[in-house]
Amino acid sequence: MIEHGFHPEGVTILLERIELTRQLPKTVRDSPKYRQMATSVREVGIIEPPIVFPHGEREGWYLLLDGHVRLDILRQMGETSVFCLIARDDEAFTYNRRVNRLATVQEHLMIRRALERGVSEERLSRALGIDVRTIRNRSNLLDGIHPEVVERLKDLQIGQGVFHSLRQMKPVRQIDVVERMVAANTFTETFAKALLVATPPEMLQASPKNKAARTMAVDHLAAMEKEMANLDQRSRLVERTLGLDTLTLSITKRYIKTLLNNEQVRRHLVKHHPDVLTELDRIVKMDMFGLGGV
Repeated sequence: MIEHGFHPEGVTILLERIELTRQLPKTVRDSPKYRQMATSVREVGIIEPPIVFPHGEREGWYLLLDGHVRLDILRQMGETSVFCLIARDDEAFTYNRRVNRLATVQEHLMIRRALERGVSEERLSRALGIDVRTIRNRSNLLDGIHPEVVERLKDLQIGQGVFHSLRQMKPVRQIDVVERMVAANTFTETFAKALLVATPPEMLQASPKNKAARTMAVDHLAAMEKEMANLDQRSRLVERTLGLDTLTLSITKRYIKTLLNNEQVRRHLVKHHPDVLTELDRIVKMDMFGLGGV
């Protein structure tokens, strides 16, 4: 039986009784992501409750493990309380490491479903913090995309430009291109565009309009081949030191994790060195070599 990471019954807590475990960067409120999240909170409220843990020395107080931006937005809005989930342990990095970001295809399906149920484009625009034109583009994301391609990409975060490039190819070529992207584990818009311009005219939905377009395609293909050769060379260099680097990082992360699990150390850092604590938490969350939260 898998044990839940938090108690199923949440609780509404006064904001003034929630102690932060890290300080947000001073520039966070100017970021597009912050503004988008603030718009969503104002329109539809908190969707994902913050995660807290009972304070060990102050009865009725809680340590905030996850949800610092959401809490800051609520304070900016003048709210005084928030519904939270109570964690079973105080390891903040555990929750962040298990966050599953919404895949591009799933976002498309969510928007389409909302529109089909009568939610207006304008309301979705306000809730998601994006303009109506973007809502329309995302709702039509899979038009002209082969179902097999959709199935291969359904769990990935991919730029919309990838689908724009695929849409210009015939179904057989779409499948072939996606197989190449999967094999290379590269899903960037640049890579998709390079494969598009390297596509034979007969495999395109519409042939290039002129010879200059094909000349440009050949140039792009040559540039892509050069880039792939450089990437292969860099990969070989990295492989030589990967084992030692992985071991060093693993040991370092375990040591830092042990330090941060000490309540006295964490409280001291929260009070006197919040910036240092932020960096240490960031190091613990690093997953450069697929180590997770070791």
